[in-house]
Amino acid sequence: MRTRNQSAAFYRTGESRSGVATARQAQGKQLSYNNINDTDAAYECVAEFDPKRTAACAIIKHANPCGVAEGVSLLDAYRKALACDPVSAFGGIVAVNRTLDAEAARAITEIFTEVIIALRWTEEAIKIIGAKKNLRLLIAGGLPDPRAQGLLVQVGRRRTAGVLARQRRGRRPWTSRFVTRRAPTNTERRDLAFAFRVAKHVKSNTIVYAKDLATVGIGAGQMSRIDFRPHRGAQGARCRASRGREGARHQRLGGRVRCVLPVRGRLAGRD
Repeated sequence: MRTRNQSAAFYRTGESRSGVATARQAQGKQLSYNNINDTDAAYECVAEFDPKRTAACAIIKHANPCGVAEGVSLLDAYRKALACDPVSAFGGIVAVNRTLDAEAARAITEIFTEVIIALRWTEEAIKIIGAKKNLRLLIAGGLPDPRAQGLLVQVGRRRTAGVLARQRRGRRPWTSRFVTRRAPTNTERRDLAFAFRVAKHVKSNTIVYAKDLATVGIGAGQMSRIDFRPHRGAQGARCRASRGREGARHQRLGGRVRCVLPVRGRLAGRD
Protein backbone atom coordinates (compact mmCIF):
# COMPACT_ATOMS: atom_id res chain seq x y z
CA MET A 1 0.00 0.00 0.00
CA ARG A 2 3.06 2.25 -0.14
CA THR A 3 6.28 2.79 -2.02
CA ARG A 4 9.53 1.78 -0.36
CA ASN A 5 10.42 5.30 0.74
CA GLN A 6 7.00 6.12 2.24
CA SER A 7 5.14 5.05 5.36
CA ALA A 8 1.38 4.52 5.23
CA ALA A 9 -1.59 3.56 7.38
CA PHE A 10 -5.24 2.72 6.76
CA TYR A 11 -7.82 3.70 9.38
CA ARG A 12 -11.50 2.87 9.70
CA THR A 13 -14.10 5.12 11.28
CA GLY A 14 -16.61 3.84 13.81
CA GLU A 15 -19.54 3.80 11.40
CA SER A 16 -20.67 0.51 9.84
CA ARG A 17 -20.85 1.51 6.17
CA SER A 18 -20.34 -1.14 3.50
CA GLY A 19 -17.44 -0.44 1.18
CA VAL A 20 -13.70 -0.75 0.83
CA ALA A 21 -13.05 -0.45 4.57
CA THR A 22 -15.33 -3.39 5.38
CA ALA A 23 -14.80 -5.50 2.25
CA ARG A 24 -12.97 -8.83 2.20
CA GLN A 25 -10.24 -9.30 -0.39
CA ALA A 26 -10.83 -12.68 -2.02
CA GLN A 27 -7.72 -12.69 -4.21
CA GLY A 28 -5.07 -10.55 -5.90
CA LYS A 29 -2.12 -8.38 -5.02
CA GLN A 30 -1.99 -6.04 -2.04
CA LEU A 31 -4.10 -2.91 -2.44
CA SER A 32 -2.18 0.30 -3.11
CA TYR A 33 -3.16 3.80 -1.99
CA ASN A 34 -4.61 4.54 -5.43
CA ASN A 35 -6.43 1.19 -5.44
CA ILE A 36 -8.17 2.02 -2.17
CA ASN A 37 -9.03 5.56 -3.27
CA ASP A 38 -10.34 4.52 -6.69
CA THR A 39 -12.24 1.46 -5.43
CA ASP A 40 -13.99 3.57 -2.82
CA ALA A 41 -14.99 6.06 -5.53
CA ALA A 42 -16.26 3.25 -7.75
CA TYR A 43 -18.37 1.57 -5.08
CA GLU A 44 -19.88 4.82 -3.80
CA CYS A 45 -20.84 5.68 -7.38
CA VAL A 46 -22.46 2.35 -8.23
CA ALA A 47 -24.36 2.42 -4.92
CA GLU A 48 -26.45 5.27 -6.36
CA PHE A 49 -28.39 2.61 -8.30
CA ASP A 50 -30.77 0.32 -6.40
CA PRO A 51 -29.94 -3.31 -7.30
CA LYS A 52 -33.61 -4.26 -6.89
CA ARG A 53 -34.48 -1.85 -9.70
CA THR A 54 -31.57 -2.26 -12.10
CA ALA A 55 -28.14 -3.74 -12.64
CA ALA A 56 -25.41 -1.09 -12.71
CA CYS A 57 -21.70 -0.81 -13.32
CA ALA A 58 -19.16 1.96 -12.72
CA ILE A 59 -15.65 2.01 -14.17
CA ILE A 60 -13.24 4.37 -12.41
CA LYS A 61 -9.86 5.76 -13.40
CA HIS A 62 -7.93 8.20 -11.18
CA ALA A 63 -10.92 8.52 -8.80
CA ASN A 64 -13.26 9.66 -11.60
CA PRO A 65 -15.82 7.65 -13.57
CA CYS A 66 -14.86 6.93 -17.18
CA GLY A 67 -18.06 4.94 -17.75
CA VAL A 68 -21.28 4.32 -15.80
CA ALA A 69 -24.41 2.52 -16.99
CA GLU A 70 -27.57 0.73 -16.00
CA GLY A 71 -28.58 -2.49 -17.76
CA VAL A 72 -30.86 -5.49 -17.74
CA SER A 73 -27.90 -7.53 -16.44
CA LEU A 74 -24.42 -6.85 -15.10
CA LEU A 75 -22.99 -7.88 -18.47
CA ASP A 76 -25.22 -5.39 -20.26
CA ALA A 77 -24.37 -2.61 -17.79
CA TYR A 78 -20.63 -3.32 -18.07
CA ARG A 79 -20.66 -3.33 -21.87
CA LYS A 80 -22.50 0.01 -21.94
CA ALA A 81 -20.17 1.56 -19.34
CA LEU A 82 -17.08 0.33 -21.18
CA ALA A 83 -18.31 1.80 -24.48
CA CYS A 84 -18.16 5.32 -23.01
CA ASP A 85 -14.36 5.37 -22.88
CA PRO A 86 -12.71 1.98 -23.47
CA VAL A 87 -9.22 3.52 -23.61
CA SER A 88 -9.40 5.04 -20.13
CA ALA A 89 -11.06 1.90 -18.75
CA PHE A 90 -7.84 -0.07 -19.34
CA GLY A 91 -6.26 -0.61 -15.92
CA GLY A 92 -9.33 0.78 -14.17
CA ILE A 93 -11.53 -0.22 -11.25
CA VAL A 94 -14.87 -1.95 -11.87
CA ALA A 95 -17.73 -1.84 -9.37
CA VAL A 96 -21.06 -3.62 -9.76
CA ASN A 97 -24.17 -3.40 -7.61
CA ARG A 98 -25.21 -7.06 -7.69
CA THR A 99 -23.69 -10.50 -7.21
CA LEU A 100 -20.91 -10.91 -9.76
CA ASP A 101 -21.89 -13.65 -12.22
CA ALA A 102 -19.86 -15.61 -14.76
CA GLU A 103 -20.96 -13.61 -17.80
CA ALA A 104 -19.92 -10.30 -16.27
CA ALA A 105 -16.68 -11.74 -14.85
CA ARG A 106 -15.70 -13.11 -18.25
CA ALA A 107 -16.28 -9.75 -19.96
CA ILE A 108 -14.46 -7.72 -17.30
CA THR A 109 -11.38 -9.94 -17.51
CA GLU A 110 -11.12 -9.45 -21.29
CA ILE A 111 -9.09 -6.28 -20.63
CA PHE A 112 -6.57 -5.42 -17.92
CA THR A 113 -8.43 -4.45 -14.74
CA GLU A 114 -6.86 -3.55 -11.40
CA VAL A 115 -9.76 -4.20 -9.00
CA ILE A 116 -13.29 -5.59 -9.06
CA ILE A 117 -15.63 -4.88 -6.16
CA ALA A 118 -19.04 -6.52 -5.84
CA LEU A 119 -21.59 -7.51 -3.22
CA ARG A 120 -20.95 -11.23 -3.65
CA TRP A 121 -19.83 -13.68 -6.34
CA THR A 122 -20.90 -16.95 -7.89
CA GLU A 123 -18.63 -19.99 -7.85
CA GLU A 124 -18.23 -19.87 -11.62
CA ALA A 125 -17.30 -16.17 -11.48
CA ILE A 126 -14.58 -16.79 -8.89
CA LYS A 127 -13.07 -19.51 -11.08
CA ILE A 128 -12.92 -17.14 -14.07
CA ILE A 129 -11.31 -14.35 -12.05
CA GLY A 130 -8.97 -16.86 -10.39
CA ALA A 131 -7.17 -17.23 -13.71
CA LYS A 132 -5.98 -13.64 -13.27
CA LYS A 133 -3.84 -14.09 -10.16
CA ASN A 134 -2.97 -10.40 -9.74
CA LEU A 135 -6.52 -9.12 -10.24
CA ARG A 136 -7.82 -7.88 -6.90
CA LEU A 137 -11.37 -9.01 -6.06
CA LEU A 138 -13.16 -7.36 -3.13
CA ILE A 139 -16.42 -8.67 -1.70
CA ALA A 140 -18.33 -5.97 0.18
CA GLY A 141 -21.38 -7.95 1.28
CA GLY A 142 -23.65 -4.91 1.02
CA LEU A 143 -24.10 -1.53 -0.63
CA PRO A 144 -23.62 1.82 1.15
CA ASP A 145 -26.70 4.02 1.35
CA PRO A 146 -25.89 7.20 -0.64
CA ARG A 147 -28.57 9.08 1.31
CA ALA A 148 -27.42 8.04 4.77
CA GLN A 149 -25.90 10.50 7.20
CA GLY A 150 -22.22 10.23 7.93
CA LEU A 151 -18.80 11.73 7.36
CA LEU A 152 -16.36 11.53 4.51
CA VAL A 153 -12.81 11.35 5.83
CA GLN A 154 -9.91 12.07 3.50
CA VAL A 155 -6.25 12.62 4.14
CA GLY A 156 -5.20 15.85 2.45
CA ARG A 157 -2.09 14.22 1.04
CA ARG A 158 -2.32 15.93 -2.33
CA ARG A 159 -3.52 19.34 -1.17
CA THR A 160 -2.23 20.31 2.24
CA ALA A 161 0.41 18.19 3.90
CA GLY A 162 -0.70 16.53 7.12
CA VAL A 163 -4.34 17.67 7.00
CA LEU A 164 -7.18 15.27 7.80
CA ALA A 165 -10.34 16.52 6.06
CA ARG A 166 -13.83 15.64 7.29
CA GLN A 167 -16.97 16.50 5.38
CA ARG A 168 -20.60 15.42 5.62
CA ARG A 169 -21.95 13.43 2.70
CA GLY A 170 -24.16 15.26 0.25
CA ARG A 171 -27.74 13.97 0.47
CA ARG A 172 -29.57 16.38 -1.83
CA PRO A 173 -32.15 14.46 -3.90
CA TRP A 174 -32.68 14.93 -7.62
CA THR A 175 -34.91 17.96 -8.22
CA SER A 176 -35.45 19.87 -11.43
CA ARG A 177 -36.95 23.04 -12.87
CA PHE A 178 -36.89 23.20 -16.66
CA VAL A 179 -36.73 26.62 -18.31
CA THR A 180 -36.46 25.59 -21.97
CA ARG A 181 -39.25 26.27 -24.45
CA ARG A 182 -39.75 22.56 -24.98
CA ALA A 183 -40.27 20.45 -21.93
CA PRO A 184 -38.12 17.31 -21.86
CA THR A 185 -39.71 13.97 -22.58
CA ASN A 186 -39.99 11.30 -19.93
CA THR A 187 -37.00 9.52 -21.48
CA GLU A 188 -34.95 12.73 -21.33
CA ARG A 189 -35.96 13.30 -17.71
CA ARG A 190 -34.87 9.75 -16.90
CA ASP A 191 -31.47 10.30 -18.52
CA LEU A 192 -31.06 13.63 -16.74
CA ALA A 193 -31.72 12.00 -13.37
CA PHE A 194 -29.17 9.30 -14.26
CA ALA A 195 -26.57 11.90 -15.31
CA PHE A 196 -27.19 13.86 -12.11
CA ARG A 197 -26.32 10.80 -9.99
CA VAL A 198 -23.11 10.26 -11.96
CA ALA A 199 -22.12 13.96 -11.83
CA LYS A 200 -22.16 13.75 -8.04
CA HIS A 201 -19.10 11.48 -8.27
CA VAL A 202 -17.11 13.43 -10.88
CA LYS A 203 -14.64 16.10 -9.81
CA SER A 204 -15.47 19.64 -10.90
CA ASN A 205 -15.58 21.27 -13.28
CA THR A 206 -17.97 18.43 -14.07
CA ILE A 207 -19.96 17.61 -17.16
CA VAL A 208 -21.75 14.38 -18.03
CA TYR A 209 -23.38 13.38 -21.31
CA ALA A 210 -25.87 10.55 -20.92
CA LYS A 211 -28.20 8.65 -23.23
CA ASP A 212 -30.24 5.50 -22.68
CA LEU A 213 -29.11 5.24 -19.05
CA ALA A 214 -25.43 5.20 -19.95
CA THR A 215 -22.72 7.83 -20.04
CA VAL A 216 -21.45 8.77 -23.50
CA GLY A 217 -18.97 11.40 -22.30
CA ILE A 218 -17.59 12.49 -18.92
CA GLY A 219 -15.41 15.50 -18.15
CA ALA A 220 -13.67 16.02 -14.82
CA GLY A 221 -11.44 18.71 -13.42
CA GLN A 222 -11.02 20.65 -16.65
CA MET A 223 -9.12 23.88 -16.09
CA SER A 224 -10.86 25.82 -18.87
CA ARG A 225 -14.60 26.37 -18.76
CA ILE A 226 -14.51 27.40 -22.43
CA ASP A 227 -12.88 24.26 -23.81
CA PHE A 228 -14.61 22.01 -21.32
CA ARG A 229 -17.82 21.12 -23.16
CA PRO A 230 -16.44 20.73 -26.72
CA HIS A 231 -13.77 18.37 -25.41
CA ARG A 232 -16.35 16.12 -23.82
CA GLY A 233 -18.63 16.38 -26.84
CA ALA A 234 -15.88 15.04 -29.07
CA GLN A 235 -15.41 12.11 -26.74
CA GLY A 236 -19.14 11.41 -26.83
CA ALA A 237 -19.12 11.45 -30.63
CA ARG A 238 -16.21 9.02 -30.79
CA CYS A 239 -17.97 6.82 -28.27
CA ARG A 240 -21.18 6.59 -30.26
CA ALA A 241 -19.22 6.00 -33.43
CA SER A 242 -17.57 3.03 -31.74
CA ARG A 243 -21.04 1.65 -31.08
CA GLY A 244 -21.66 1.60 -34.83
CA ARG A 245 -24.06 4.54 -34.95
CA GLU A 246 -24.18 6.72 -38.01
CA GLY A 247 -23.71 10.47 -38.22
CA ALA A 248 -20.94 10.92 -35.67
CA ARG A 249 -17.52 11.94 -36.97
CA HIS A 250 -14.60 13.93 -35.65
CA GLN A 251 -11.58 15.83 -36.92
CA ARG A 252 -8.15 16.16 -35.38
CA LEU A 253 -6.82 19.71 -35.47
CA GLY A 254 -3.30 19.84 -34.08
CA GLY A 255 -3.48 18.26 -30.64
CA ARG A 256 -7.26 18.60 -30.30
CA VAL A 257 -10.23 16.59 -31.50
CA ARG A 258 -13.05 18.68 -32.92
CA CYS A 259 -16.58 17.28 -32.88
CA VAL A 260 -18.20 17.89 -36.26
CA LEU A 261 -21.75 16.91 -35.33
CA PRO A 262 -23.35 17.75 -31.96
CA VAL A 263 -23.91 15.12 -29.30
CA ARG A 264 -27.58 14.30 -28.93
CA GLY A 265 -27.31 13.06 -25.39
CA ARG A 266 -28.75 14.52 -22.23
CA LEU A 267 -26.41 16.69 -20.23
CA ALA A 268 -25.77 17.24 -16.55
CA GLY A 269 -22.98 19.31 -15.05
CA ARG A 270 -21.82 21.08 -11.93
CA ASP A 271 -19.06 23.41 -10.76
